[in-house]
Amino acid sequence: MQEHSFDWFSPARSDAGHRDRPAGAIQMPRNLLRVPCVKQRTDFSCGSAATLALLRYWRWDLYEGVDEAALYAPLETTRACGTEPEPIAAFLNTLAGVTAVYRNGDVTIGDLERAIDLRQPPIVDLQACRDHELPWRTTWDAGHYVVMVGYDSERLFFMDPSTMTPGPYAYLSRAELAERWHDLTGEHNVRVEHMAIFVTGTTLPRVPDEPLPENVPRLG
Repeated sequence: MQEHSFDWFSPARSDAGHRDRPAGAIQMPRNLLRVPCVKQRTDFSCGSAATLALLRYWRWDLYEGVDEAALYAPLETTRACGTEPEPIAAFLNTLAGVTAVYRNGDVTIGDLERAIDLRQPPIVDLQACRDHELPWRTTWDAGHYVVMVGYDSERLFFMDPSTMTPGPYAYLSRAELAERWHDLTGEHNVRVEHMAIFVTGTTLPRVPDEPLPENVPRLG
């Protein structure tokens, strides 16, 4: 799992202090799941940040004050390798009231949408924040974890831990996800397609009370 992240500029604001909404601005879907926003602290810790977001969604009582660094050891997160999906699922399965299943290969967008319909946001491993202009289909060195939080007829929406998103949410079209939904895994950098961690819980999720953004950017 190799990761890239970089800072982006803040969204433009009007003189009145409100965000300017450009023509054709993308708004959040009606089925949005309010997963708590967690911004990664380093350029290698998106896996820990995405996991912490779901821990705060399902077990806010235990993880409200926990920092992502506390997850580096149990998730085996390192600067050299980032975070592999198997330790994420294994750690989540140690928690009472939480169950996680890591899948790849045969996962479909329909599977992700069904998880949203059940109000069970999944972690998705894809390519993002690349530092070159090669096509996404041939990019394998920009792995990034995001948490899917909703969808509409054209787009999929994510809570993005990366600092490049000027807010907690970003979107991709269905075609864009198909181009990006792959990553390298393991010490031998095996190429794997359609990676997702499906997480369920038995508690009532914590719903953040922060206002929703007026415009959602495309995932970097």
